[in-house]
Amino acid sequence: MKYKLFSHISVIVLPMLFVVLACLSCDNKESVMRIDHYNDVSYQNHYRSLETTKRYAQRALILAENIGYDDGKAEALNNLAFVSIAKMDYDKAYDLLNQVASTTDNTIELLVAKVQLMRLCQRQSENKNFYHHNQRALLYMRRIEEDKQLLDERQKARMVYARTEYDIVLSSYLYYVGQYEKSAECLNAIDPNGEIVKDTAQMLSYLYNVGAGGILKASSKAQLEQDEFDYLIRCYVLSRQYRFYFWEANSLQAISEHIQNPASRKNLIKANYPEFEYINVDDMPDSLLAGNLAQRALVLFARYGDTYQAAGAWRTLSEAYSSIGDYPSSLICLNNALSQDTAINAAPDLVASIREQLSIVYSAIDDKRQSDYNRNLYLDIQERTRQDRMLEARAEQLDSSLKELDIMIGTAIIAILLLASLLVYIVLKRRKNRPSFPLEEIEELKEEWVKKKEELTESLRDRIVETEEETGAAECQLDNYRRRNIEQRAKVFFASSVMPLINRMKREVEKMAYKVEAPSEVKEETEYVQLCLNTIELYNGRLTDWIKLSKGDFMMHIESFCMEELFAVLAKSAMEYRMRGITLDIKPTDVVVKADRTMTLFMINTITDNARKFTPSGGRIVLEACVLDDSIEVSVTDNGKGMTKEQTQQIFNHNVIQESKSGGHGFGLINCKGIIEKYRKLSSLFNVCTIGVESEPGKGSRFFFRLPKGIRRTLAILIILAAGLQGAMAEQQHNAAGKATAQQSYYARKAAAFADSAYYSNIRGNYYKTLIFADSCLNCINEQRLLLMADDERAGKKAKMMKLFGDYPSVAAELEWLQNGVKVDYNIILDVRNETAVAALALHKWSLYSYNNSIYTQMFRFLSADATLPSYVSAMQESESNRNVAMAVLIIVLLMIFPVYYPLYYRHRLSYHFWTDKIGQTEELLKMTDMDVSLFIKNMEALWRNENNKLRLDKVPDEISGIVNEIILTAKKYEKAKEDLNEEEEIKKDNLRRAITDRDRLYVANNVLDNCLSSLKHETMYYPSRLKQMLDRGGEVRFTAELVEYYELIYSSLLKQAVSTLGDVGGFLRTPELMRYLTTLLKRKNGGNKPSVEINQAENGYVVISLAMNALRLTSEQAKNLFSPLTTDVDFLVCCQIMRDIGEITGARACGISASVDNKDQTIIKIKTTKETWKNSQLS
Repeated sequence: MKYKLFSHISVIVLPMLFVVLACLSCDNKESVMRIDHYNDVSYQNHYRSLETTKRYAQRALILAENIGYDDGKAEALNNLAFVSIAKMDYDKAYDLLNQVASTTDNTIELLVAKVQLMRLCQRQSENKNFYHHNQRALLYMRRIEEDKQLLDERQKARMVYARTEYDIVLSSYLYYVGQYEKSAECLNAIDPNGEIVKDTAQMLSYLYNVGAGGILKASSKAQLEQDEFDYLIRCYVLSRQYRFYFWEANSLQAISEHIQNPASRKNLIKANYPEFEYINVDDMPDSLLAGNLAQRALVLFARYGDTYQAAGAWRTLSEAYSSIGDYPSSLICLNNALSQDTAINAAPDLVASIREQLSIVYSAIDDKRQSDYNRNLYLDIQERTRQDRMLEARAEQLDSSLKELDIMIGTAIIAILLLASLLVYIVLKRRKNRPSFPLEEIEELKEEWVKKKEELTESLRDRIVETEEETGAAECQLDNYRRRNIEQRAKVFFASSVMPLINRMKREVEKMAYKVEAPSEVKEETEYVQLCLNTIELYNGRLTDWIKLSKGDFMMHIESFCMEELFAVLAKSAMEYRMRGITLDIKPTDVVVKADRTMTLFMINTITDNARKFTPSGGRIVLEACVLDDSIEVSVTDNGKGMTKEQTQQIFNHNVIQESKSGGHGFGLINCKGIIEKYRKLSSLFNVCTIGVESEPGKGSRFFFRLPKGIRRTLAILIILAAGLQGAMAEQQHNAAGKATAQQSYYARKAAAFADSAYYSNIRGNYYKTLIFADSCLNCINEQRLLLMADDERAGKKAKMMKLFGDYPSVAAELEWLQNGVKVDYNIILDVRNETAVAALALHKWSLYSYNNSIYTQMFRFLSADATLPSYVSAMQESESNRNVAMAVLIIVLLMIFPVYYPLYYRHRLSYHFWTDKIGQTEELLKMTDMDVSLFIKNMEALWRNENNKLRLDKVPDEISGIVNEIILTAKKYEKAKEDLNEEEEIKKDNLRRAITDRDRLYVANNVLDNCLSSLKHETMYYPSRLKQMLDRGGEVRFTAELVEYYELIYSSLLKQAVSTLGDVGGFLRTPELMRYLTTLLKRKNGGNKPSVEINQAENGYVVISLAMNALRLTSEQAKNLFSPLTTDVDFLVCCQIMRDIGEITGARACGISASVDNKDQTIIKIKTTKETWKNSQLS
């Protein structure tokens, strides 16, 4: 009965249950179809209406969540992400796309999500994340390709969108980073006649991206523009036909950009008149058509709702206004682009392009400040995005590497802790039974031994310094003695000119005394003798005055130089101050003074040394230079004893020398004051020169002196010419390979110099000069490139060269070189392109600016790109293997350490006694402080050699090997230092002995000449006046004759003695030194200015040098006698003597010097000498 009842119920219920399930299944399938329909409608409206796209995607999302349709939900999320990207709500877009990965395993939708993430990264300049998403997208495409036969029609259509969108996004990214060839390859991978024709939106995207520029190639610019226009007009027509407002706006915007240039506009309208009639719906004039198209594009983008594209349309409209000179309207457009929706700040490259256009517009309206401000913002964005990309490219790698390191370190720590615990137990147990090595005494002995050797070394260094100082002083004295000797020789020759007059007088007086003559003849002869006596007295007077001239005069060499150079010299003596416990603080400076370099160094050194003497240990001395209104002040401040007011008032007076015994100052400060006074006498420029002191007892002193400001000069052209001359010389001295290297280096230096000049020209506002320097820089690098092409030229290849301006920045030569790995300095090119862009911007040369700025931007992106991404992936794949190897090694080490350590434990006791004995022997060697260092090293090495007779400390205990190694290395260091110092000391002593020998020779010779000249002056001064008295009285002529004969005898004897002391001039005088002294004298006589020089060739290898002495004004008679005893200045007799000595030394007897006055009343001094001798002159 129960069974029958159950059967009846089953017959009724089961059919009903089947019907219910069938209805539910039909409802679910219908819901899936509805979701797919909503997603299809949403996709179809991607480029028609963002609001419609969003509305249908949300419907699909809600319905898919209700029935659990994950694939439909993922597709809806992708559609909503598309809307967020267009609205520039990037955070929401990231959230939606990340939900796709957690929602479905549908590979196609995952691929679409990754492609959209790639677009997001492209807009936000996130290079690392773009690469990561690109790799995942490629992986998804490979998986889909493997199972493509399983796809249904809807999935195939979805795949067409995913693949073409991937190629377009990747192409856009590669174009942005400057990889134009690869960008074109991505778009060329799309078959315009293939499956893409089924997807009109993607077809329009393809047409626009090809026509927008940078993809096609053509034989001419006009042909390229025509080809791109063909794609754009096709895109425009199709988008209007199918009501794709987004692509209609994009095509209008791109066409507007193509026709902004008047020449391009004219060519395109002429060749495509019907098409432009179709486009120009508002019948705008040709000149205003570009703005009209941009305006229409802006309206369409605004209606469509794409924030990113709307901002770009404002920028294009601004460019259209700029092309017709309406810069105020252009400025309004750009400000609207930045202000209407701040969401664009999330796209740094878009903001950068707007800022760049703002800099151009502000420049056009001559607002330099705003132009510079916006260009700096543009460059800052470029730099910031570059740094971000580099940081991002490494962040993930570092993060992953750190995670692996954490695992490895954790494993290692655990193993080490276990091992350390065991070893610590063993070591502690062992240390209970063994004492430590007795190293305290050897440490003390080592320190004492080192101290002793340091004292010896320092003593040797002090001797070398003393020798150097003595050599410098001796050479300085030798140079003075040489010049004094030349002057003495000139005096002797001057005295020799008296002798012919005495002989003539003697001859006339003998005629008067021993021949009978008429009274008229006697009177005539008497007058002649009187004339000779007058001339002799004149010569004697000049010789006397000459001998009495001051010997302490010196000549200053005035020049502009940086004080930092002298401070650097003084800084080398800081060690001497530290040894006395004094801190010498030298403040950095870049001031330039006009003075004598040597005298200035003398004053600085004297004052700082004086401060050192009166500053106690622990004190501080500060040397600094500061700029005053009309001078440079150099000061030395110490915190030493200080001085009273009376002492400061007398510090620079001569009587203070007597106070030096009680702590005063000496000759050094007096000499410093003398140098300052010498400066003040030179010219009014040095009226600012002064020296002074400020001091208080117990608080220290501040000495200061002031010098006039100097001028820092940069002679870039001379540097380039000098570099060129050096390069030319290198060509003659080296082989072919050496020549090429020298030339490349030469052109590289020239390019760098021109680049610097371009930079400074921009700073000074000389923008036209900037363009000249930039062009010269590019030409130099072109020459360098030609040298690099030397091998390829034989194969018929030709290198593309850089130009300051061209038509296609995307195919500029430097970009091709960069991609091909040509080795030139791209940083110089980058700087020059930037400086050219800045100059062109200031000069309103928009085409030149656009060309150079485009190249600059592309090069900047290329050079800043992170090239480590591929290797990063490989490194991460290898890290797993490395970790496994590391773990295996740790395990092996852990297992091996116990059997290795066990026998070493028992060897320790024996080794302890062995090493202790060696330590004792080492201590004995250290106690022998008087032992020669080389012998000490020999004994130490013999003591610590191993069984193979080699010095090896790797088997010695660490606490012993460290100190032994330190002792041996220290000894070797002192041995090497001692050898070097001994050799240096010997060289210095040889130089000193040579200088002293030459100095002493000249000193003796000069003193002998002094005595001879003094005797000649005093012994013969009486006779001319006495003879004149005798002639005037008219006494016995024979007595006069006898006196003349005696005068002649004594004068000739004394003169002969003086001449005999001259000796061989070649023994201590050299032609170069003589010529330098000669030119120094002539420059001094010309008011310190270098005379203008004219060189004429003479026979027998001589040259005649004519020097125009502008500051020397003479009459013709004075010029004739300039180098004779009747000269107006005895220094010219020294010049004459120099030429005589040169002739005697070189054997060139035709050498000489003379003076004349030309028709312009200008004094001309002519020097005749050999060509080789003239080369040694400072005037040559």
